[in-house]
Amino acid sequence: MNISVLALFSLTMGGTIGVWNLDRPFAAATGINCEWVGRILQVENSSIAAAASLCAEDTLELETDARIRVLCYGSGEIWDVPSGGSRVGDRCTRIPSLLAEQDCNDPQGCYEDDGRNPEGNKPHILQPPSGTFILTQMPKLSWLAVEGATHYNIRIGDIAESEPVRETTINALDMETSDAGTIALDFPFEMPLSRDVRYRLTVEAVTQSQAATVARRNFSILNEEGAIEVREIASQLDDLNLPAEEKVLVDLHHLYIARNLKAEAIESLEALKENGSQNPQLYRMLGMLYEEQDWFDFARSYYQRGEELAIAAGNTRELDMIRDRLSTLQNR
Repeated sequence: MNISVLALFSLTMGGTIGVWNLDRPFAAATGINCEWVGRILQVENSSIAAAASLCAEDTLELETDARIRVLCYGSGEIWDVPSGGSRVGDRCTRIPSLLAEQDCNDPQGCYEDDGRNPEGNKPHILQPPSGTFILTQMPKLSWLAVEGATHYNIRIGDIAESEPVRETTINALDMETSDAGTIALDFPFEMPLSRDVRYRLTVEAVTQSQAATVARRNFSILNEEGAIEVREIASQLDDLNLPAEEKVLVDLHHLYIARNLKAEAIESLEALKENGSQNPQLYRMLGMLYEEQDWFDFARSYYQRGEELAIAAGNTRELDMIRDRLSTLQNR
């Protein structure tokens, strides 16, 4: 389909995580059902409107002096559309499956005593997620509370050992444990972490009745260029004045997942949940993010809530996807 009119909006019918699948389109002028692969962010000297969602089958035809910038969901990158005719699917692709296996032998991957190994009374780490990039240089930390712990020793050091190790001790009595049994902590050090560096977080739980137990996670801080670009794209999305659910579930989510910013993806989804969203897709997406980290109890609880909401809304498509995930978790 050629796009040279005022605007195009389309309703996706795809099945990967983060796909917008409400039962109504947002002004579907063309009546086309497809999976969105991108969003027009900026337009100059063209009748095509910013904020239009794009399908792989669409073609953008630009006048010589026109300029269009598109956010491609599969890569999380900006595409400056050239003049002439360009097929969207030749540049913007579907996002890969979220539940791909991580390589635990990779130094940036999972650790044998993190949340992927549920044995023992350990402070399994929830944030930052294993093997991901972090946008902020002062990330929030969270882990599973250990019964009987008197304090927690927190250490962050770069894997290459080129920086001094940051260390602090947190009194367990000073920390609030959530209903889910987790402890959340703002970044406990004055100096921010360096960009484009791999770090290892260690949380050691000390109790009076047993030997200290330890959990570790590897993560990286996104480089400066990438961080600036992500923030600029997020700001441009704000300028489009999209509906809140659409912006979070579609655009921000694809941007963060494509760039392996899982902590930011979780934070934006959790904020939408706290704002009262009853969209079952939100709960499925959170469940998949937690399932990927092998936090199966968290994933199951989100899937179950999403199942309830899907039944109440009569959303059979979302219900089928959620029940498929619950079936996968039966033996975990």
